[in-house]
Amino acid sequence: MKKSRFLTFILSMIPGCGLMYLGYMKKGLQMMFMFAALCFFASIVPYYFNWIRVLFILPMPVLWFYQVFDSMHTISRMKREGIEVPRDDAFYVPENLNALSLMQNPKTAKILAIALILIGGVSILFAILNNMDSILIFWGINPDIAFSMTYAIRDNLVPVVVSIALIIIGTKLLKGKKIKKADSTYSGEEDL
Repeated sequence: MKKSRFLTFILSMIPGCGLMYLGYMKKGLQMMFMFAALCFFASIVPYYFNWIRVLFILPMPVLWFYQVFDSMHTISRMKREGIEVPRDDAFYVPENLNALSLMQNPKTAKILAIALILIGGVSILFAILNNMDSILIFWGINPDIAFSMTYAIRDNLVPVVVSIALIIIGTKLLKGKKIKKADSTYSGEEDL
């Protein structure tokens, strides 16, 4: 059965469906799952973690465009080569998957550990800030002043602290480790 370019394009508007229409079920399901996972995680992140929500929202259009172009490229290849049934339906797997393994790459493990520590620290900070008015009222501060202080700190201090942390991390990453150059000795003799 001949596959329609137009129908492939229309179906590829739903992530994964264009590839599934072409017979690439595993690739289509993987695209559909990845897009749904990004949507799910972006929707469950609480409102005060908008900066984390962006990490899930930014890849969505990239993934969507990629799967549309992949569907259109795949149907072009299938028509050019005269393929009716796909031969190579497989999941997308990076060639150097082991390079990302936490066991084989300590740098990846270190980056993941730092990210988890930062997210945990920010989570604790927000938990304290969300209950700060109760804490201040418990200490005997006037409720109106407690609410004002809580909102002032939450709206001003948190973005400043997060921004400073990001600047420090970025500076450390830019500096990197200094590479020691081997001393080259000059004998003073010229080659003739």
